Amino acid sequence: MNRKQIGKNLRNAREAAGLTRDQVSGNENISCSRTTLQQWENGVTEASLEVVGALADLYNVTPQYLIFGNENNNLVKNNTVAPIPKSSTAPNKDIYNEQFTGRENLGQLLTQARLSASMTRDDVVNNSKTGFSRSSLQAWEAGEREPKLDNLYDLANLYGVHPWQLLSGEDLPNTDNIETLPDTIDDVYAYIPAYDVEVSAGNGSVCLGEATATKHLAFRRQWLTARGLREESLAALFTKGDSMTPTIPESAVVVINRDHTVPMDGKVYVIRIDDRHFVKRTQWLIGGGLRLISDNKLYDPLDITKADMAANNIEICGKVIHTSYDLPD
Repeated sequence: MNRKQIGKNLRNAREAAGLTRDQVSGNENISCSRTTLQQWENGVTEASLEVVGALADLYNVTPQYLIFGNENNNLVKNNTVAPIPKSSTAPNKDIYNEQFTGRENLGQLLTQARLSASMTRDDVVNNSKTGFSRSSLQAWEAGEREPKLDNLYDLANLYGVHPWQLLSGEDLPNTDNIETLPDTIDDVYAYIPAYDVEVSAGNGSVCLGEATATKHLAFRRQWLTARGLREESLAALFTKGDSMTPTIPESAVVVINRDHTVPMDGKVYVIRIDDRHFVKRTQWLIGGGLRLISDNKLYDPLDITKADMAANNIEICGKVIHTSYDLPD
């Protein structure tokens, strides 16, 4: 993408419309300074896609012309020619406003094009020429931000489409039946280690042997990401006892987040005291002590003093963020 050529297109369209830079910059739909407009026209900086649409309306041309110049031009990439779809060779000037209705719609089109190209976000980032991050791509697809035009060209090149198709959605393959395109099953699931430690949900249960991962539990990466969880910080443990019923049934599996080791009032944690592990709800006491509370009211609270908290034989292993169990026969 030649930024200076886009600037020339902007200048030519403005002059053809008989408008001065002062008139354009003073327009309520453009909201830019005269200097900013001049920088766009000189190719020093680039206007956002939404501003391009507003300028096209003001100049009575199509956004396609402002971005690509002659609407019958082709985009040359990798020594091959990707023509603008035939249906776009003479679009109505309002097609931008009808089809590109903002960042959210653009994000949907970017996602659609990536899925149809059978690429993961990591694939796109690793093969990009303009060096954007995975978080930027995710933000573009979520409609939180819009890519710059050079990023748009880069994405179009990777997806094998014309940039106009990413803006308008014209002739993009339908991906309604595509949910995700992982490279392998491991790209869908994270495997959380389950440790050979029996956690008490009663009056305490001695750990059985070393804390060794004896199996792994599969969780969708999408589930972890949506909750802001780091795979490497999670661990699964097995419970014994009924002191946390009905919240945590007997013989349930609990997953803890080892990033969260500072207790918060009312939350559930796994706590190690000497060689025993407990899963309890916590409450800070006046004076710096900690109260361990069972959801089963048949069990009395257990108070730990501030001095005991400072001892090495007490450890907050992590916050319980998930529990799973089998229903009784």
